[in-house]
Amino acid sequence: MYYGGSVAAILLLPFVIYIIITIIIAKKMEYTAKLKGYEKTSDVFWMVFFFNIIGVLYAVALPDLYARNAYKKSEPEELSKTSLSQGGYRDLPKI
Repeated sequence: MYYGGSVAAILLLPFVIYIIITIIIAKKMEYTAKLKGYEKTSDVFWMVFFFNIIGVLYAVALPDLYARNAYKKSEPEELSKTSLSQGGYRDLPKI
C-alpha cells in the first residue's frame, strides 16, 4: 500500500527534532566544559551527543580547572595565615 510522502515525513520529523535538540544540548555542555577550563571540548560534545543524559552528567561533574589552579596557588599562603594561637598548624600536637 502506498500512503504518500506524508507518512515518511511524520515518521522522520520526531527523529530530526531529536537530533536538533541533542545538538543544542551538546553545544551547551561543550561551552560549559570550556568555561571550566578545558581546551579540548569536542570530547564532551560527542559524549553528550551519543550518550545523552550520561554525557550531560559527565560534563556537569567535570572539575573546574580555574578554581583548582587558584586553590593550588593560594594553598600555602592560606595555611600559613591560618592562626591557631597565631602559630598556624605547626603548634598542633603530633599524634
